[in-house]
Amino acid sequence: MKNPSKEQQEEWAESRRLHFARFCWLNQNKGMEVRGEYLTWEQIFDRNEGILLREYARVRMAERRQQRRKESESDHNKSGDQTSLPL
Repeated sequence: MKNPSKEQQEEWAESRRLHFARFCWLNQNKGMEVRGEYLTWEQIFDRNEGILLREYARVRMAERRQQRRKESESDHNKSGDQTSLPL
């Protein structure tokens, strides 16, 4: 894809951020030396993304909860208002 749309670029950026966050979460207490300074992956995420790793995780979990609630409500509405099993 030579010239991806702005929406596609934003989708890729969010996907990259999510995967980077997952990596950093699993390795948050491990670290590496960056320009002569020892940083944990949690600190590296904070610096690169401009948001605390724990805050990003909290926001993502809240979004997922809300999405699941909507899906659950949608599934419930599709089944109708039947309260008893058909015979």
